[in-house]
Amino acid sequence: MNGAHLLADVGGTYARFATRGGPRNGPEAYAGVSRYRVADHPSLADAAERYLDTFAAQDRPQSAVIAVASAVNGDIVQFSNSAWRFSIRELRERLRLQQVRVINDFAAIAWSLPALEPADLARIGGGRDPQFGSEQVHLVVGPGTGLGLSAVKRTAHGPVILDSEGGHLGFAPRGDLERDLHQRLSRVFGRVSYERVLSGSGLVNVYGALADIHDREATLDAPDQVTHAARQGDALALQTVQCFCSVLGSFAGDAVLAFGGWDGLYLAGEMLNYVLDPATEALFRESFEDKGRFSETLRQVPTMRILRSDVGLLGASNLSRTVEAW
Repeated sequence: MNGAHLLADVGGTYARFATRGGPRNGPEAYAGVSRYRVADHPSLADAAERYLDTFAAQDRPQSAVIAVASAVNGDIVQFSNSAWRFSIRELRERLRLQQVRVINDFAAIAWSLPALEPADLARIGGGRDPQFGSEQVHLVVGPGTGLGLSAVKRTAHGPVILDSEGGHLGFAPRGDLERDLHQRLSRVFGRVSYERVLSGSGLVNVYGALADIHDREATLDAPDQVTHAARQGDALALQTVQCFCSVLGSFAGDAVLAFGGWDGLYLAGEMLNYVLDPATEALFRESFEDKGRFSETLRQVPTMRILRSDVGLLGASNLSRTVEAW
């Protein structure tokens, strides 16, 4: 299929769109990148039509690859962190597309890995460099509006992407402070998933729980307020960010154990810009490696931070040019 492709990376807060040409173009041959707030549009179809009318009215795409912050288990896609819900069939008909491929947003990031350059990555520990041979497994983890987890296995026939809803695994506390944190969050949510801790709203949840633990008033109610206060030296906010990064490391290490991702784990998401620094990266690695009998194995696993902000679109673009996908 040689027509233009619509690309989309749709999270709980923003929907990013772009277009690219036929499959003979390179993985980064997309243009017209634009970002819309999810809350400003009734549906994905409305946002996509606005984009197409603005950027692709003269060369309307025939196909689309859409990455969504949700599980994709059939025709109906329901977002867990926004009110959007859509039918893939109805979206294809409304946008007058011949083909629509909808994938999990972290599956899209996994698709971006082959196109990343060394300058797109920052190393955060590990005893050896990432390996990229056949049959090797890499993981992508990232907090944002929710918590994403995906795996990619490189084979002789191309990458095999395993998406998941791993962010909804049950939070396993580590140490007395995290057990107190879990206890207080369970009073509010009942079952406490990792996403209740490792997300934008999760950061606020942790802040409120720690305030309760220390018998302090919780005066901050947005993730950017917490990270800003931490940078200003507020003790409670700083402990919140430190706890967040420690739990992130523990979750990432568990993901490596679950998928056998010995060849490298990648952290993605804009939220990392506000919580990671050399001190919290050290906390991340400490928790990542703290795996009992597997601690020595985890010490050898490299962890990398993805610096690019457009990896969802990059992965969608990479998938759109793969003949096997269509």
